Amino acid sequence: MIQGSLLALSLGVLSLALLLNGCGRWVDSWVYQPRSASAATPASRGVDYEDLTLEAADGTRLHAWWIPGRRDGPAIVFLHGNAGSLSDRVDLLQRFAERLGLPLLALEYRGYGTSSGRPSQAGLVEDAGCALREARSRVRGPVVFFGRSLGAAVALHASLRYPPDGLVLEGTFTRVEDLARLHYPVLSWPFRRRLAGMWDNLAAAAHQRVPALFLHGDKDRVVPIGMAWRVYDRYAGPKTFRTVVGAGHDDPAFVGGEAYWEAWEGFLARLSGSQKTAGLKGSRPLVDPETKGDAPATGTSHIRKGERP
Repeated sequence: MIQGSLLALSLGVLSLALLLNGCGRWVDSWVYQPRSASAATPASRGVDYEDLTLEAADGTRLHAWWIPGRRDGPAIVFLHGNAGSLSDRVDLLQRFAERLGLPLLALEYRGYGTSSGRPSQAGLVEDAGCALREARSRVRGPVVFFGRSLGAAVALHASLRYPPDGLVLEGTFTRVEDLARLHYPVLSWPFRRRLAGMWDNLAAAAHQRVPALFLHGDKDRVVPIGMAWRVYDRYAGPKTFRTVVGAGHDDPAFVGGEAYWEAWEGFLARLSGSQKTAGLKGSRPLVDPETKGDAPATGTSHIRKGERP
């Protein structure tokens, strides 16, 4: 009887351990979806760049691209989303090189592309800090984190340890747990304990001090715009919100038209300490009015000022 009970208990413990291990693997494989790099580089789109190998504080070797830009101004550290590699972002990087022409460091997280290691929340935060240090060593002016989707979460969390001069957050979600419940309401339930606390952007936003620009497509079906508004409301630092009309999750820079770049230019001009910098247009205030249904700003037919869903 006792031996049978001990055997049953042992099997139960073993089953639980296997379940938790499988839980962790499922969650990680959903949150982080790296892919090996392809042959696509900025040069394949006619953009001059330098191939870099950086070293994070724990010795992890990270791949990055440095695009020097064609004029002085704030430097951008680009933090990509959860899937693929930097090679999948060459069209976006080309667009930034053509439209802003500013220095840009594009980071490939650990475990992605040709970077070593395995992705984790703590690891990606350290990777962003490493990229920030590299960018600061190359420019004299402000450095901005530009995070998209998962990259927005990396930017929010990394800035608490390694503050940049500004944040541009595109496709921002509240928490991984909320996304899992939205897209996998049944499948995610057994893994709720593992999901709890992963990339909690609401908590990170409450401790921010650096100025932030929120950009979000009103047709985003991956991260509903209401999630970004919740993070925006919790954000403690100077902030502004711009809704990119007609854009989904991956295409604001391609759908937003001139207004998208004007939002960028205004924000960066303010960070530079003046209404204008070389090639950058005048800016608008960093804090939006807390009213619903603001009229579109003059000349910004594809982007709206702070309209809540």
